[in-house]
Amino acid sequence: MGDYKVYYGEYTLKHWIDMILHRDIELPPFQRDFVWTEEQVIELIRSIDKKYFIPPVIIGTYFDTSSKDKCFNYVLDGQQRLSAIILAYLNKFPKSSQFGHITDDEFADSNDDRKDEDDSDIKKNILSWGFGKIQNFNIYNKDELLPKLNSESYSDINWPIDLSSVNSDFFENNYLGFSYLKPTEKDTIKQKKYFSSVFRNINISATSLSIIESRSSLYWLDVFYKDFFAPSYFEFIKVDNKKIDFARYVSLLFEKYKKVEGGEEEIKNTNLAYGYGGRRKNMEDYILDFINHVVGESTSTRFTNFISVFPDKNYQNRMQNLERIFDSLGFEKSYSSIIDADYYLCGLIYFVLLRGKNIKIDQKENLKKIIDGAVQDARADNDGRRHTKTPGALKWIQKRVSESINIYNNFLE
Repeated sequence: MGDYKVYYGEYTLKHWIDMILHRDIELPPFQRDFVWTEEQVIELIRSIDKKYFIPPVIIGTYFDTSSKDKCFNYVLDGQQRLSAIILAYLNKFPKSSQFGHITDDEFADSNDDRKDEDDSDIKKNILSWGFGKIQNFNIYNKDELLPKLNSESYSDINWPIDLSSVNSDFFENNYLGFSYLKPTEKDTIKQKKYFSSVFRNINISATSLSIIESRSSLYWLDVFYKDFFAPSYFEFIKVDNKKIDFARYVSLLFEKYKKVEGGEEEIKNTNLAYGYGGRRKNMEDYILDFINHVVGESTSTRFTNFISVFPDKNYQNRMQNLERIFDSLGFEKSYSSIIDADYYLCGLIYFVLLRGKNIKIDQKENLKKIIDGAVQDARADNDGRRHTKTPGALKWIQKRVSESINIYNNFLE
């Protein structure tokens, strides 16, 4: 690090935009393509508007000794953020039909056998685009630049109501930080090794938060709900020697069950978790949306209201009853796969925790026999073999939730 100086500061969003348009900063040859969605662009602008912390951009100055010490200010980290900012400023988003895309599934389809699912749920667009496409016009004025971004290549961003007033003042009055790495000597090989190691350390070597660690920060928003999302009793129930994800069950069942004015209803099975069955939005996104909905960070019409299920917010009594009934039924606390666990737990949690019902304990042997039969059918060698092969596929989750509820419905007191 002795051969480099590090500077810290922040620029207005408009200054970042001007640096992009004037090529004061560029993408290095090894940067990946643009992978953010329009929704992520909107969410970044919303986060900036709310003054949330946004990680700083990391810039590295590279002196190319083969080109008479030509200087490049390379974006080592922050390409997605800067691309999102200039797209928001221009109110445009690149169309995949024009710039093309590849998908993660190109290497996975032959093995995971998921072709029958909705492509929009599975495939993640990676646009052959970066803010260099904007720089190539060599136009520095927004009014002159916009006509170049025609409707065949770009669409207008669909701003939500709370951001509909984003204008030039927004970009003049909001800031994004930077870390600026500048070498004190110009050995080309040393520079390349250093910037390559910085890039790899940021994008590969860093330790990511586990799912549990990530969710814990949300539970911290309102600790009252922690035992609802992750009750200590159910930590002892294992699937393939791993703790079951109780939050996954309650999120699915809070969507399945709609407590509405004047009565109750269940949503159609095929709508359950719709849109969260792939890599663009997966089940973890679904669970996090549910947690945010419950703790009040956001609202969603997808899930029934927590207060409508627990009018006094007292979920503890039903949770204790769920634990008592589970013990009384004598069910196993270790399952070989998520298939088994879903058939045993979905209907039980649904009726006891969400609907306040009781199960006929004296018929537990018959109940277990029927559940085991459903599990066996799910593992059958016909169409069900794919259920075994990809048990996490959304359509199989929907099927297990619905069938488990139907089974338990015949064993209510």
